[in-house]
Amino acid sequence: GLWIRTALSAIPFLIPLYLQIGLGIDPFIAGLLVLSVFIGNLIMKAFTTPMLNRYGFKKIMTINGYLVILSFLVCAFITKDTPFWLIALILFMNGLFRSLQFTSINTLALADVPKPQMSSASALTSTAMQISMALGIAVGSLILTLASIINQGDAQNPLIQDFRLSFVLITLLPICSLWNLRLLSKNAGDTLRKVKN
Repeated sequence: GLWIRTALSAIPFLIPLYLQIGLGIDPFIAGLLVLSVFIGNLIMKAFTTPMLNRYGFKKIMTINGYLVILSFLVCAFITKDTPFWLIALILFMNGLFRSLQFTSINTLALADVPKPQMSSASALTSTAMQISMALGIAVGSLILTLASIINQGDAQNPLIQDFRLSFVLITLLPICSLWNLRLLSKNAGDTLRKVKN
């Protein structure tokens, strides 16, 4: 899950910068808009377990992976003329998809670990998650710099088109993640599911 975790961690770094620097939105308003990402994260927690129980990990993670990519691409179309309520809705949806993918990956990582090794596996998963969050910020910054170079702009003062290209380029990471998901067994995580007969 490193690819998708890194991409998901880059978005909360890129979005506030885009809103404030790219679109010139007041920092307080931008903060309120970004809050909708985390509201989406929280709300999805109530639906994640029932969805995974019903449809399974591979199907949910694959479909949601495409929705994550779509939500990144939609962010590239936010402009100065986009109403705040629509920005909030886009970011809220991004938060929903983000939360579902994070929770699925983290749960699946511990699915088939024997009890004696559970504490070590949990520590390893937690460490991997922290590394991917740090990588997300680094990769987000690198992609924004790369986008500025591609657009022949100034990496120190990114423009709207640099941020928009960044949202497009960051989708390469979830695409790699989806490619890896093909190798996942159809029954992955079934030991954790409560399937009604």
